[in-house]
Amino acid sequence: MIEVVISLGILGICIIILANIVKGFINSNETRLIKYNVNETLYAICSEVKYNVAYEDIRDEIKNNKLTFLYNEEFLSLLPNTKLLFMNKNAKDDEKIELELIEDNGEYMKINIKIIYKDIKEEQIILKAPWMEYV
Repeated sequence: MIEVVISLGILGICIIILANIVKGFINSNETRLIKYNVNETLYAICSEVKYNVAYEDIRDEIKNNKLTFLYNEEFLSLLPNTKLLFMNKNAKDDEKIELELIEDNGEYMKINIKIIYKDIKEEQIILKAPWMEYV
């Protein structure tokens, strides 16, 4: 009888450990997928700012303050059909894209692009020159 109770206890512990391992794997996979989508969106925004937004337009928008957009799963699918500067600007604290002007010397602008989504934060600094919109 004691052997049965002990074996059931060991079996229960093994099942709990296995469940925690599976739960950790699922969470890790979801986090990895979200991080991949955030990085893909960051790359698309960098390209959009560099090559599809006019130098004067982006400078006028972020001259005195940060430019903030709402980030969600459908942002990347909306970007090809909507100009970046016309995207939804009602950002939440944990779901946003920020564009911040670091330096503007007339020849180029240095812009920090940051995406914050849930617990993931990715950022990249790009250079924007007037000639880039003609490429």
